[in-house]
Amino acid sequence: TKNPWLFSSVLGLNIREVLHEDEHGSIEKSIAKLILDAKRKRRLADRPAKVRLGIMRYVYIVIDCSFAMTDSSLSPTRLAVSLKALNQFLDKFSEQNPISQVGIIICKDKRAERLIPLTGNVRLVKESLSTLSEALCHGEFSLHNGLMVAIRSLQYIDQL
Repeated sequence: TKNPWLFSSVLGLNIREVLHEDEHGSIEKSIAKLILDAKRKRRLADRPAKVRLGIMRYVYIVIDCSFAMTDSSLSPTRLAVSLKALNQFLDKFSEQNPISQVGIIICKDKRAERLIPLTGNVRLVKESLSTLSEALCHGEFSLHNGLMVAIRSLQYIDQL
């Protein structure tokens, strides 16, 4: 039989509230119910988020490529941590938005430029991200200029 005290401490449960004896004094059914509930919760948590097909999303990601991104306050550098997070975001975003378009804008020297225009090919976006390195990071960041490049690129989308 399973040890209910150990089981409850692992799950952080109050044993008196969760376990109930059946007519024969056994708590096996209560433990089985807890395990079933835990499996159900895990299955619901692992379920992918709702995917809304048919919605076309256009997203530009503005990346700071200023000198500040070479700082190693985050190991190894801020740029490396940002790129890793962006790759994870791109995986989830493309999974949840299969017909989306993503582009990359980089900002350095108070200027903004499109690294890659809008594309539905996430592999191409990831490849372009892999070309970024600390050697390219210099100058100052300008969010305003990055947003202006994105706005100019996106304002003609409806006309396509």
